[in-house]
Amino acid sequence: MILTTEKEAEKLTSFQAGGISPSTLENKGVQVIIDATAEKMKIIHVSGSRKELNIKLPVLDLAGLTGARITRISKLHGDGFGMSIP
Repeated sequence: MILTTEKEAEKLTSFQAGGISPSTLENKGVQVIIDATAEKMKIIHVSGSRKELNIKLPVLDLAGLTGARITRISKLHGDGFGMSIP
């Protein structure tokens, strides 16, 4: 798996980093990846394709809508996967 840089993502999507929504990637030949740690959260917030527009939804709903693959991409850190989840 190769993750794009911010510049590559901006060029591919025509959106600025911070405003690239998983929903805009459907026909761009890009696989949406969700880090496995997100499954521990009930709700996730993602970009709504416009600056300051956020969408909140269950992680599995996001995966289903975008065809995302859920896998570990963060490095192990302490007891978790690089982030603390209450």
